Amino acid sequence: MLYDLAIDPAEQRNVLDDAAYTEVLNDLRARLDRWMRDTDDPLLKGPVPPYPGARVTPPDSFEP
Repeated sequence: MLYDLAIDPAEQRNVLDDAAYTEVLNDLRARLDRWMRDTDDPLLKGPVPPYPGARVTPPDSFEP
């Protein structure tokens, strides 16, 4: 999801697929990738299992 908080502070319109935001989206993705690599983020190796006893919300329970 990507929201333009300057014009949509309530996050009502996801602009992820809006071509006007392609450059912003690519920049944010590159920053995240760089940060994950710099910090050796374990998600780069795949899903991270929850700690024993953790309560996990199933991914399919979220509404888009």
